[in-house]
Amino acid sequence: MLSSRAHESDEETMTTTIEQKEQEAQKNELRWLLEEIHLDVKSSVIVGIEECLSRLCDRENAVKLVMSSSRRETVKGTVDRVGTYISECDMLIKLPSANKGHPFPIRLGKDPIATKSGTSSPTVHPTGQVTESKANTSYPLIQLVDTVNFLDEALSLSQQLTIDCQALSKEGHSHSHINTQMGLGQLLGLVKNALSTLHEPKPSSIYPQRRTDRTKFSGLPAGVAVDFYLIDSNVITDIRAYEDIDDPSTSPVDAFGAITSMLSIGKKKHPPQIIKHGDLSIIEHERVRIESQDPNLISVTTKLTALEALLESIVRKLQLCT
Repeated sequence: MLSSRAHESDEETMTTTIEQKEQEAQKNELRWLLEEIHLDVKSSVIVGIEECLSRLCDRENAVKLVMSSSRRETVKGTVDRVGTYISECDMLIKLPSANKGHPFPIRLGKDPIATKSGTSSPTVHPTGQVTESKANTSYPLIQLVDTVNFLDEALSLSQQLTIDCQALSKEGHSHSHINTQMGLGQLLGLVKNALSTLHEPKPSSIYPQRRTDRTKFSGLPAGVAVDFYLIDSNVITDIRAYEDIDDPSTSPVDAFGAITSMLSIGKKKHPPQIIKHGDLSIIEHERVRIESQDPNLISVTTKLTALEALLESIVRKLQLCT
């Protein structure tokens, strides 16, 4: 009887010892993984996000992009991107359905601006009259502004996460890794948001849901809409000749109902069609979309795609380990 009880006690002790060793092994594996995460976040994630922000927020070096259509005389010119803005635009456009078929320029308007020192730069005329200097106003690329905001938040989170990971690797708390896992999930979400923002614009940010701000352009003819936005690292110049109508049923154009599919943009033939947005009805007579690759945006997209893959791998490993 005593021998049987002793045997059972030995088995329980052995089982407890095995469980303790398994728990210790799991704890060591988790500690090792958290140390690896700490190094990855510090050496790859933070550095990568900082590199992307540096490229997107560079206000010293303009990226000049050639905008030219396949039809030689339709669109010719260039735009300059500085940071999150189009800073210069110099294009000559010829659309049969706009400006009576005559060529017209698209340039950014003239507004007083501050110099780099933060003060206006006055001009003294020979007559002695002093006026504020004029320079091209800038056109914000909303997608880049949003992307920078996502990456700023991601950078702040990753820096805080680095501290958390370092503390975890030293202290080995058994449940604190949950906060790390949640933080990594949030970080991955911010990187995904940045990538999707660069991929294509929101409909609410372009024509017709967002009408062209004509004050930003110099001498833009009536019935012409201009948009600048991004699609897959390309800077897009989107020009439309349109006409507002009160009653679509009286229009000679067949009502196609929906906004033109992006897949049809760029085709040489663009039959007039009706665009409906709320109570607004517009005849779109002609549309030309020109795209130009921006090398900095390509680099940013490539880097963010790599960071997305790295974070997905880290999150997956942490889930399997816990």
